[in-house]
Order: sequence, then C-alpha cells, then structure tokens
Amino acid sequence: MAQLVRDEGNEKQADVRVSNIQAAKGIFDLIRTSLGPRGLDKMVTTPKGDVLITNDGATIMKQLEARHPAARMLIELSQSQDIEAGDGTTTVVVLAGRLLANCLDLFKLGIHPTAISEAYQVACDEAVKVVMSIARPVDLKNREELINICKTTLSSKIISHHSDHLAPLILDSVLRVSDSDNVDLSRVHVIKRLGGTVDESRLTTGLAFARRPTEGPGFCEKVKIGIARFCLSPPKTDMEANLIVHDSDAIDRLLEQERKLTAKMCKKIASSGCNVLLLQKSIMREAVSDMALHFLKKLKITVIDDIEREEIDFIATTTGATPVATIDEFTSDKLGSMGELTVVDGVTYISRNQDEEKSVKTCTIIVRGANKLILDEAVRSVHDGLCAIRCLIKKGFIIPGGAAVETEIARCLYERSHSQTGVGQYCMRAFADAFEIIPLTLAENAGLSPITTLTELRRVHKKGGTTYGLDINRGGEISEMFALNVIQPALVTISAITLATETTRMLLKIDDIVLGR
Repeated sequence: MAQLVRDEGNEKQADVRVSNIQAAKGIFDLIRTSLGPRGLDKMVTTPKGDVLITNDGATIMKQLEARHPAARMLIELSQSQDIEAGDGTTTVVVLAGRLLANCLDLFKLGIHPTAISEAYQVACDEAVKVVMSIARPVDLKNREELINICKTTLSSKIISHHSDHLAPLILDSVLRVSDSDNVDLSRVHVIKRLGGTVDESRLTTGLAFARRPTEGPGFCEKVKIGIARFCLSPPKTDMEANLIVHDSDAIDRLLEQERKLTAKMCKKIASSGCNVLLLQKSIMREAVSDMALHFLKKLKITVIDDIEREEIDFIATTTGATPVATIDEFTSDKLGSMGELTVVDGVTYISRNQDEEKSVKTCTIIVRGANKLILDEAVRSVHDGLCAIRCLIKKGFIIPGGAAVETEIARCLYERSHSQTGVGQYCMRAFADAFEIIPLTLAENAGLSPITTLTELRRVHKKGGTTYGLDINRGGEISEMFALNVIQPALVTISAITLATETTRMLLKIDDIVLGR
C-alpha cells in the first residue's frame, strides 16, 4: 500500500512539472516567430477594441492574458529582462522555453529535477564565462561604434529603416544624462506627436509639448515657468450639494463672485512674474475654466494644461521650478527660468538659458509618426535603443550579434560536457542544445534552411571563428560580425542567460500547484 501511495505521489509531481513545461512551450511557440531582424509582427487586440502591431517581446508578453502560473512566470521573465537590459526580451523567453522543453528528455532518462537544476546553474556560469571570453571592451568616446550598436538594436524593429536618423538622437540623449557608471533614463523624456514621418523626430535639451499652448502668446522670451497642481476653476463642495436660486439677481451675484475669485487667482499668478503657466491634469474637475483662460490671456500669460502627474518631476528638474499645491504658495521663488517659448509644427518648445545648457542633465525626444501604430512602435524602439546604450555604460563590453555568441556557447558547453561525470554530462548537453534554438530561429524567420545554416555555423566555429554569425541582410552568409558592425552590449546576453536559467530552475523545483484562499 505504501509503495502504491508513493508511486501515485511521484506520478502527480511528474504531471505538474509536465503541465508547467507545456504551458511554457505554448508561450515559446507564440513568441519565437518574432525573433531577429526578419521576425514577424503580432497584431494584438485588446478588450476595448484597440489594435497593437509590434514584434517587441516585452510588449507582446505584457498584453497576453495567461491563466497558467508557469505562463505568467515567463511573462514576468520578459518584463524583468526589459527592466534589466531593455533588449533581448524575445530571446530570454525563447531560451527559457527551450531549456524547459529539453528537461522532458532528461525526465525520461530518470534524472531528478533537483539534479537538473543544479547542473543548469553550473552550465549557466560556464556560458557567462564564454560570453566574457568573446566580449571586447567598448570605447564610450567612439561615437561611430556606439551608433552601430544602437542600429543593431533597432534592426529588428518595424521602423528599422529609420535607424540612421534615430540612432544618433538616442546616443546624444543618453550621453547627455549619463553619469560615470549609470544612466537615469527618467531624465530622458519621450513625447509623441502624430503627423509627419519618423525621420522628422528631433532632440531638444529643453522642454517640449506635443500641442500648442491652450491660451496665450505662442512666442515668449525670458520665460518664467510656474507649475500649478491646483485648479483655476470655481471650487466644488466636498460632497454632493444642490444650490437653489430663486431669482436672476442671485445668479448674477454668483457669477460676479466667481469672476472676482478667478480674477484674484490670476492676478496672484501674474504678480509673481510668471509668464508661462503649466497646469497639472485634474480628474475631479476641469483644471482651468474659460473665464480663467480669458483673464490669463489679458495678462499675457501662456497656459499649457493637462500636464500628466508623471511629467511633473521631469519638468521641475529641467526648469528648476517648484510644483505648487495652492494659490497662496504661488510666489516668485517657486518659478523656474528658461530661454524662449516657440511653437513649431504644432509642438511647443521651451529652450534653456545658455548658462544652464550643460548644468542640467535632462533632454526631450520628440518622436513623430504618420499614424498611431507607427508612432507607438517608434517610441518602443527608442526605449530599446536608450536601454542598449545604458547597458554599455553599466558594463562596457560588446559582443558580436547574428547568433555568433549562442553558437559558440553551444560548442564550448558540448566540449566541456565530456569532462562532467554522472548525470551532469546529460544536463550540460541539454543546456548547450537550448542555445542552438537562436540561430535556428533566426534562419527560419529569414526564410533560410535552418539545418543547413546551423551546420555551417558549427563548422566555422569549430575552426576557430568565434565571432562569425548569421548575416541576414546578405542572404544568410556566415560573416565576421565585428567587421560588419553587427554588435550588441554583452549585458543583454548575460542578463538573458542568467534570468532564463533562474526561471527554469524555479519551475523545475515546483512539484505541486495548491489553490490558496
């Protein structure tokens, strides 16, 4: 009887593990076709009817509605890679899915999941060593090389043919806000402006708003900016209330009182010396009334309303202004000084003073696009490019692209598996085999023969061509990637290997799924 119970318990644990792996394979099969410069796009529809077209792994995974816990773990894995490196979000999911799929063959050999988990960690450490043996240090002063790295990141995007224009903008913005060993990307503000082409995108060291001012002059010199977090509109009661008026005189008195209150607030703003007023978006009532706009126009104060809460900190850092919560606190010492306010092609620009041009490390990228889908994809691509340059500043090493590193990792781990004893040999081979899915998928998505391409790559790497990879743009030739400037940050691949291994090990150690209260 005890033997029967034990067998049933082992069978249940095996079923749970297989269920987790099958769920992960479902995500793997979905995302795999989006890998590489010739990866296919996905059209995502939301319950609200919105349509999204992208091949960015993190964006696709974020929109997925997965119910299985293991599938949700892969979605979180993609998001973790996006936070850590900003690129490689599709690669990390494909790699994790293949590592888990290879575990099924190891289970058939009778290898315990704990032994597989420990062997995978050893193989992961070896893979990272292989990456660093291929990596080369990057010179952050070599502008051309940094632009080529950014172009490689953009090559798999829908807007890849605009990379010659976007890559220099991305590089200049990151170098402007970077410190010695890190980059705070919150200091790079990206705004979207519908209309025009992606090639009309531009970078400014000051502020930019994707619309004209709500009211007031469209040109202003010696700008004094005030940031208001209060509403310039008649106050409302804290609770629902009805005001009953019996005659027209009472209505006139109410309107007069409202006019006096609004005029007093506007005069208070003008007395501080403010000539450009930024109003935070309000959800309870309108941020600024028509009457307030009328008074502010007479006082020659330019108004830009509906500023998002997330933008306030960036604007305050850029301008030196202090956000004000009440009208009584709106004084001259809370204002920020800037250069000129101009309106060009429907975009409002506020430039910096010459003496503050280098002291304040912030900038704004204005991305333009012919329609909303292209515009959204361009913004996502700019984000990936920013993260790629940030990776180089955090860890200043570059590696060849075109699956050269993955092929070399597979070759080295196959060779080192011969020195392993026991089940570790089988596990390291399974780990090495998982990396060959990257060149196979790149070739398959490009319409090439996967087996022929992988066989040729193996042959070249066995002869010592560690930096040779797949050149998709030349019909799948096996070429030296550094010579073609197909390069990427080492941190992207190292992060993908580490995170994929951690997720795989975590799923392997799950032997049951319990419903909580």
